[in-house]
Amino acid sequence: MEILSEFCELEAGLHSLDWRILEEEDTGRFNDPWSFIDEYLDMGRFFLKSIDTAAGFKSAMKWLEERRDLVPCGKPCPVHLDFHPGNVIIRDDGKNFVIDWTQVSVSDYRFDLSWTMLLMSTYMERKYRE
Repeated sequence: MEILSEFCELEAGLHSLDWRILEEEDTGRFNDPWSFIDEYLDMGRFFLKSIDTAAGFKSAMKWLEERRDLVPCGKPCPVHLDFHPGNVIIRDDGKNFVIDWTQVSVSDYRFDLSWTMLLMSTYMERKYRE
């Protein structure tokens, strides 16, 4: 379980970093606490347009839209968006390194955390998500 604790510390450490390490200027989206959820909702709407039989997804989308105002982002931060044990390398000296930064962005840490939890429960035992 020590490795799992270190894994969690790596992700928490990433989310505690200042977003300015990735963005040179604040374009205003970082001042709007709903900008990140709006981006994800817009992406969901876009994908739903291309699905002919999206009835179940449309009701889920409606549910999310109705709750949009409940999830403002208080503090933007760097997110990995594919954080899982397969993307952590442990050197012989015990030092951990995160790899596969192809999706790194600035967003709400909850998107990163929820994706990690989904990956953990899908590819590992459910207890690791918990």
